[in-house]
Amino acid sequence: MKYSIILPTYNEKENIAIVMWLIIDTMKKRDYEIIVVDDSNDSATDKVAARIKEEYPNTEIKIEKRKKKLGLGSAYKHAAGIVTGDFVVIMDTDLSHNPRAILDLIAEQERTNTDIVIGTRYAGDKSGVDGWPTGRKVISMVA
Repeated sequence: MKYSIILPTYNEKENIAIVMWLIIDTMKKRDYEIIVVDDSNDSATDKVAARIKEEYPNTEIKIEKRKKKLGLGSAYKHAAGIVTGDFVVIMDTDLSHNPRAILDLIAEQERTNTDIVIGTRYAGDKSGVDGWPTGRKVISMVA
């Protein structure tokens, strides 16, 4: 199976390298691609992603730079048009999701043979998001 990991970005120059590196390290034994859809109003995020792409030439990385902020849903739709994987993983690039959890999602899909697996940081023994202000937690839970 091949996995397409979509990373929508908007001014994520501080996080994009960390997220990409964690994905590359986590997925090293899997067939996968990373698709960065960048709506940033600067050129820093896509330049950092391009540098990671150069450092990992054996990793399939696509960088889609868009001219303006078109929104998260639009980024998903854009990436859906170019994915080549059998399964799609959507990750936030702000590190609110740990890329290492991708393997848990894959394991659950393989165990249940389902078409869709959804992860949440609000379930299980280690639920929640440490360090977030209460307002952000509430908004995140109802979003």
